[in-house]
Amino acid sequence: MKNHSGAGDWWEEQKQTLSGLDDCIYRATEAIGWKGKWHKPSARTLPDGRQHGIGMAIAVHSGGGSVTPGSAFVEVHQDGSVQLFAAADETGQGVYTVEAAICAEELGVCYDDVRVIRADTESAPFASSSGHCQNTCNMGGAVQLAARDAKKKLLVLAARELEV
Repeated sequence: MKNHSGAGDWWEEQKQTLSGLDDCIYRATEAIGWKGKWHKPSARTLPDGRQHGIGMAIAVHSGGGSVTPGSAFVEVHQDGSVQLFAAADETGQGVYTVEAAICAEELGVCYDDVRVIRADTESAPFASSSGHCQNTCNMGGAVQLAARDAKKKLLVLAARELEV
C-alpha cells in the first residue's frame, strides 16, 4: 500500500486519479489471508530447512484501449524537406513509417520528403511506452498536431511574404 502511486501522483506525465487500486489490494490481501501469513524475513523455516514468505506484486499494462500522451515537433526546411522529432521507439510495429505518413499527409508533402529523427527522451519530446500498435494511437495524434501547427505557421509566413 505504501509503494504504489495513488490519486494526485504523477506517472508517465499524467496526474493519477482514483482507480480503485487500494480496494483491489485490500481485497486481494483478505482473499489470501495476508495478515495470518505475513512475517518478517527469515522468521519462519519449513521442516526441510527452506525459508518461506508471502508477497504481492502489481503490474501495469497499458493496452490498446488506453491512450497516454505523446508529443512531437516538426521542422520544415527551405528546400521543402521536413524533419519530424519524436522519441517513440520502433519495436517492429512500423511506427517510423506511420509517423512519417501522418506528417506528410497533414503537411501535403511527399512521404519521401519527411525524415523521422530518432532520439532519446532527453533530446526529443515525451513519448509514451512502446508496444504493439499503441504508438500509432499515442504518437500519431501528436505527430498530426505538430505537423498541423507547422503548416499553420508556414502559411502565416507565406501570406506575410506574399502580402496576401
